[in-house]
Amino acid sequence: MYSRSEKKERDSKKTEYMRNYRQRVSEEKRKEWAKQGSLRKKQSREKAAEARQVRAKQIRSEQNRRAYVKRVCPKSPSTPTSKAKRLSLMIEQASPSTSEALSTQKIYKVRERDAHAAVVSVTSECVKGDRKVRRSLLPKLAKFNKKAVAETLSISRNHFYYKSQRGRNPRVAKTTVDKVIQFYRREDISTHFPNKNKNLIVLKQSKKKTFHLFKEEYPSDIISPTSFYKLRPKNVKLMKAGKYLQCVCDICDSIQMIARGIRLSMSRNGFLVPNYLEAGNELELAKGVVCDLKVEACVYRKCDSCSPQTNLRPDFKDWIKDDTHAPVTYQTWGYVTEIFKDKPIKKMRKIPKQVARWEAFQELCEKLQQYPLHIRDAICQLSSYRKCKETLGVTEAVCIVDYAENYVCRQFSEAQSAYYSRSSVTLHPMVLVFSQSYHIQRDSVVCLSSDLRHDGASVAKFFEVLNTHMMVHHPSIKQIKVWSDGCSAQYKSRVPMFNISKGFSSPSYVITWNFYGSRHGKSESDGESGIVKTYLDNAVKAQQLTINGADDVYRILNSSDLNIDDGLSRRHFYNVSASDIESLRARYVALRPQAIPGIRKIHQVKPNDSLSGVMYRSLSCYCVDECWHNQEWHQFVYTGQLWKFLLSNMFTLFVEQLNESSW
Repeated sequence: MYSRSEKKERDSKKTEYMRNYRQRVSEEKRKEWAKQGSLRKKQSREKAAEARQVRAKQIRSEQNRRAYVKRVCPKSPSTPTSKAKRLSLMIEQASPSTSEALSTQKIYKVRERDAHAAVVSVTSECVKGDRKVRRSLLPKLAKFNKKAVAETLSISRNHFYYKSQRGRNPRVAKTTVDKVIQFYRREDISTHFPNKNKNLIVLKQSKKKTFHLFKEEYPSDIISPTSFYKLRPKNVKLMKAGKYLQCVCDICDSIQMIARGIRLSMSRNGFLVPNYLEAGNELELAKGVVCDLKVEACVYRKCDSCSPQTNLRPDFKDWIKDDTHAPVTYQTWGYVTEIFKDKPIKKMRKIPKQVARWEAFQELCEKLQQYPLHIRDAICQLSSYRKCKETLGVTEAVCIVDYAENYVCRQFSEAQSAYYSRSSVTLHPMVLVFSQSYHIQRDSVVCLSSDLRHDGASVAKFFEVLNTHMMVHHPSIKQIKVWSDGCSAQYKSRVPMFNISKGFSSPSYVITWNFYGSRHGKSESDGESGIVKTYLDNAVKAQQLTINGADDVYRILNSSDLNIDDGLSRRHFYNVSASDIESLRARYVALRPQAIPGIRKIHQVKPNDSLSGVMYRSLSCYCVDECWHNQEWHQFVYTGQLWKFLLSNMFTLFVEQLNESSW
């Protein structure tokens, strides 16, 4: 590297050398350099001149072309309207050969367009009016875009999917039509959902499965699947309408989930899946493990020739032996202990399981031990309920009762603290179905109360209201057949049974109480509760009402259009005081009536003649012609309880009179 002084000395020497070089160059050399520079400038000027000449030629040619176009062609339109007029004029003035070429591009003259519109008009009228023309014309047009043809003819696309049934399906008889409509609305075919928006009725299985069930029950009736599907009532929806299936039977649902897990395992590993394991065939599975569902010894597991393991093992033997693949995965309902505020609480939850094949088969067999009795009771009670409504006499009525989910009082605008401290109202609909003037009529009695305990005492108070209602509106009815679920806290315990033995203190009619099968108690009262709740919510939002309790709910409903007192369908509302229910509850606490042994197996109860007990049997029976039910009645007598109850009532009335007196 050079130092600074050395670098400076070197630059000065170089500068001095160049200065001396310019002085040493001769005059001739300088002239030569000047000549070369002038030559380069001349060449650049010539190139620039040539470029200007080329550009001038291009400009002159462009100007000539524009002038020619301007001279030969008229001025082009500048607006869309003038362009459209120019194009239509060109189409109308086109030569025949040009018109033919335009028609291939779907561009027509005025007269051709008018002819096309006339053909479309005539075709659409024929398609809408004449079936023969539609059958012959639309199949020819189906090869084109159906949407475009339908819009052109102003018809529905459903016309293209019309199929002639002439010669294949005979006309459906009127009796068969009535059977199909009633079949769709049966409780064992469709489910009444307590939907808040509308009274929803949903099929329990697919429409194809429903048709097969109809053909099994009515094999002599001739009807095609298409006609069967068309006869479905509008208020009966398909399975997809039931978005959330709540309050299902945990016994049936557990068996369905285990069967699904086994079915998936068998199909994935190439084994033949039995037909009774398919979805919706739980009844066939129950029939396959017993000799006959109508035999008491079989459903109570006292028969030696029928057992789940003996009947099902041949179909699962090869699948159980080949246990080298993945285990069976499924879910089942069961109770799980959870800790809440340092206290163990049992809650029903879905328990996921992943077990070996033989363990899954063993659990299926264990659950099938009690399943035939369970499903037999459910089917029999639904069938008896249907026959009970079909065989109604002039002096008889069917009463369907069930507690609704408590209505939560709302306000149009509420503070945050009010939102988290809402009050509730008890709803207890009682739907009366009776025959009058050869017509089936309905009368819904909805009881409201601020008492939120759903027990036997509140049921007794609601039936006192029903007694008063019957004496005023239906004095001709002498017998009521009550249907309810088997909730032990409400209808199937010692207090309700004691009330049945007294006939709910009703001198005007006799009560026969029937219970649905365990966990299969959906009924018409659920629809009534949905109608009431929907009206209240809409009224709060539309009229900006304030509902604080049962009194406000009663006032709104009693002055609404829901309070119907005339016609085939009626509805009445009653407000029951919580203090009255509490006083009646205190009487039953002091009374402590006896419990009937084996009460969970009872499905029909009625008071005996002496009013000292009840008559009961395991299944309800309303058969007219052929019957397979056990007709034997059993008796239970309340020893000394009746006199104790009467004395307690007399003492309570005496105390009330003392309180009302002046001293």
